Amino acid sequence: MTKYDYIAFAVLIALIVWAAAEKFPRDKLLSAWGGIVFFFALAIVGLFYVKWSPYYATALVAAQDHTLGASIVSGNLPASPEVSLQAGFAYSIAYLKAIWQALLLGLALGAGIAVLLPRARFSQFFAGWKGSLRATGFAVPSMMCTCCGAPIAVEMIDAGAGASPYWASSYSVEAN
Repeated sequence: MTKYDYIAFAVLIALIVWAAAEKFPRDKLLSAWGGIVFFFALAIVGLFYVKWSPYYATALVAAQDHTLGASIVSGNLPASPEVSLQAGFAYSIAYLKAIWQALLLGLALGAGIAVLLPRARFSQFFAGWKGSLRATGFAVPSMMCTCCGAPIAVEMIDAGAGASPYWASSYSVEAN
């Protein structure tokens, strides 16, 4: 594990501690603004570490080498392996290794929506056709695949906000 993996775990632990701290009474204005600031800081730092920085580096390599690298299915082999239970299991493990950080971030952001953001204002912000545009505006730069964006969409629905734009936009930018 690298130092950045430990940072990802530290952010998750901080989110859990923050959620536990919500049980204690404090000023509601400070609590609401503190949750919003913490949520956006988590989203920006997490997306930079998990998505934006690695994809920027990959884009530079792809521009230079004119290839995206080895396939997650076949590696450096010229053809995919035969269909089998072993090949399916190997792909599942390789895919989980490729996306685990984004999945962890999706779970943390979904938990952040449930715990850190004020529900009434959140559902108002994403209501109507303007809310659909806002959800799309947040989904596209997140570059989350469907499995990593699902916890976010589920919490948006649970909070009373329309998540279909987030879900559709995250599905359309899926890079798998």
